[in-house]
Amino acid sequence: MQKIKIKYVGEDGWCRCVFKDDNGNYYKTIALIPLDDGFKSLSVKDKLDLLRSLHTTSDFEGEPNWPCWNPDKFDLVEDFGAL
Repeated sequence: MQKIKIKYVGEDGWCRCVFKDDNGNYYKTIALIPLDDGFKSLSVKDKLDLLRSLHTTSDFEGEPNWPCWNPDKFDLVEDFGAL
């Protein structure tokens, strides 16, 4: 199974982490993160745990839609390279 590469692109107005894949699709967590240092300050384990609440969404500020039941199908990357 090929994993979907997602990149952290920020936090929406409700402090939910927003991710984007290399096809332009958005995903977001339903779990809120602490406001102090945000996603980038989380440990690798905490970042991966946060992916367990990942949902599809229509855009950066959109509401979470369908849950992504299998967090193992995603690969969290820092950069897509040439995109």
